[in-house]
Amino acid sequence: MQTATTTTATTGRFSDTLRSSWLTSRAMGWALLPLRLYLAAVFLYAGWSKITNPQFLNPHARGYFGHFVGFMAKQSPISGFLLHVVIPHAQLFGVLVAYGEFAVGLGTLLGILFRPAAFFGLFLNVIYYLSATWHAHPFYTSDDLDLLFAWSALLLAGASGVALTVDPWLSRWLLERISADRRAQLAPVLSFVLGVSPTVPAPLTESAAPLAEPPVTSAATKAAATANVKKSGNTAPLKSANNATKTTAAGNIATKSSAGGNSAGKTAPKPAGNGPTNARSSAANRPVTRSTLSRRG
Repeated sequence: MQTATTTTATTGRFSDTLRSSWLTSRAMGWALLPLRLYLAAVFLYAGWSKITNPQFLNPHARGYFGHFVGFMAKQSPISGFLLHVVIPHAQLFGVLVAYGEFAVGLGTLLGILFRPAAFFGLFLNVIYYLSATWHAHPFYTSDDLDLLFAWSALLLAGASGVALTVDPWLSRWLLERISADRRAQLAPVLSFVLGVSPTVPAPLTESAAPLAEPPVTSAATKAAATANVKKSGNTAPLKSANNATKTTAAGNIATKSSAGGNSAGKTAPKPAGNGPTNARSSAANRPVTRSTLSRRG
């Protein structure tokens, strides 16, 4: 009785722990929602302002992306990369930056590919910090450095650690439509890339295996043979099935008759040796003599 009480108490504490951890994770997911909305708004605004700015990709305009990069490269620790790679292909990198910022903001807001969006947002802010605000003094006045650490929180949380995301439903939908082998291989990849914990259906075990079909009786066999004969027109299988059924029935009847005879032989009473019936039978069987006739007379 004491052991049962202890087990019940332990189970109750474990359930309370699971419930509290689940509530904590849900609360943390909602706690990161304001930060997520702020980062999404910042990147959506930055990307859209570049896309709609006619000077951003115009080499002859004052607000050209290449001019801005050339000015920032003078005090940047990655000036070689900016001067020899980015500036010669400034229009290409300008398109990547503008549409990349807008895509990151949209994915963060809608919760679609949330962890990849957080990763590329972190990557862009690292590049901005090393190129544009590296010379900020003191260092905490750099906006890019603040956004870098904000993106790192969302990156570590993943889609499962943030409320209102589509990635858990997307991964579950994808895993349900592939084979078991590919599901086992793809589940860890989705868990790492999207930051989700997809539920993988367990393989079919022996306990969950379907029950075996009941054995077919002689009547079912005869019906199946009759159906096959009607289809094929060959009566040989039907005759053999009928003969087999009759033989089996005759054997059962013979067995029952033998058993009944044995039981009757065992239970029949034996005639007594000194009874009156035996005495009369003995007298009737004796030979008739003259003395016997004289006695009767």
